[in-house]
Amino acid sequence: MKWKEDGNKFFKKNDLAAALSAYKYALDGLEKRVVKDNTPEIKKLMVSLYQNTAMCSESMNMRSATIQMSSLAI
Repeated sequence: MKWKEDGNKFFKKNDLAAALSAYKYALDGLEKRVVKDNTPEIKKLMVSLYQNTAMCSESMNMRSATIQMSSLAI
């Protein structure tokens, strides 16, 4: 997924705000799609995006967002 890949590139460059934005954009698209296509692949991708979003949030000291995204990943 392009937005996840973009988020990973931003994260590697330590551009956490851009990475977080890319991950959230990808999640928004997938959350709409999961209603139609609730496949194991989509679920796996969503868990990965929740984890990445939680990691960015933690690095940015956004504790409540970190807890929320970590909870969604479980």
